[in-house]
Amino acid sequence: MNTQEAVRDYLSERGCAMAVIEGGVPGLLEQWEALIAAVEEGYGLGLDDYLNELDVRQLLADVIANVPKAETQAFTDQLQRADEQFQALTHPTEACLWGEEVAAEEGWSSQNNFWYYRRPRNGDPDFLAEINEALADYE
Repeated sequence: MNTQEAVRDYLSERGCAMAVIEGGVPGLLEQWEALIAAVEEGYGLGLDDYLNELDVRQLLADVIANVPKAETQAFTDQLQRADEQFQALTHPTEACLWGEEVAAEEGWSSQNNFWYYRRPRNGDPDFLAEINEALADYE
């Protein structure tokens, strides 16, 4: 089984949408990099949209954890560069943006799932206020 087949099988088993399955890792990386570009420009959508876009990064982490390493090595350098860029454009939060209850249910931590524990440095004022409000609710 080649890399694309292994990833597509995993995404299919997860119940992902056909577009995600067909796009495979390249499609997920493209979505992750598109979010990073949007964050760099000053994210302009709402918190729900942002959280859904962060889920793409979680899906990439899940692929890495569940597909043989030999099958994922080809894209880990690109992912690492994207992650470093994301971290440079964001700053850490004390709580998970999805909420601590969801984080506990999913087993997420700021070390292993850093994308859920970071907020953009720049963005639409309403979006940033929405994050502040959500984080205040979680504390």
